[in-house]
Amino acid sequence: MLQDCWKSSDDRQSFERSLEERGFFLAKGDKRGLVILDHAGEVYSQTSRC
Repeated sequence: MLQDCWKSSDDRQSFERSLEERGFFLAKGDKRGLVILDHAGEVYSQTSRC
């Protein structure tokens, strides 16, 4: 689902909107530039650059 959000987005803003529609949020990570969080606080790495 996260990959689908990335593939269907034209830029960072549309990627963030797509994530938020599905209950995920883009955030600054401790060790990585950006990570994705879900509503429970689970962290997912974002391997592509935004």
